[in-house]
Amino acid sequence: MMPASSAQLEHTAKWIPELAAMWHEEIPIRMHMRGFDDGGNPQWHPDFANWLMGGGGENSERRSRLTQAMRRLRKRSIREYEVSYRIIVLGERIESTTKWLNERAERNGKADRYTVADTEVIICSAVDKLLLWY
Repeated sequence: MMPASSAQLEHTAKWIPELAAMWHEEIPIRMHMRGFDDGGNPQWHPDFANWLMGGGGENSERRSRLTQAMRRLRKRSIREYEVSYRIIVLGERIESTTKWLNERAERNGKADRYTVADTEVIICSAVDKLLLWY
């Protein structure tokens, strides 16, 4: 693989936190309140109830669009999906993602080995596709 250019890396570095924020913005922090509903069950927190029932306006729209783009990426390029999920969603660093790729390849008896530069190319490509499909 050809290494990613500094412009590509800057573009990707700019978008990773934005995509991560979109991914995480819709998940409610609390599921239940301290009280009980009329049936004696734990009462849902209003944020959780809104999220569960599909409310939430613009934030849920952004999250939904990103989720669809991630699903499309998973169907079309599993390696780019795996790398983008680990970096964008889980917040892993490129170095640890590269280590994970190599450990998995070794565990599965594959000859593939990745460098940090390879992982950078994969995440740059993944971010470009996510932005295109978003």
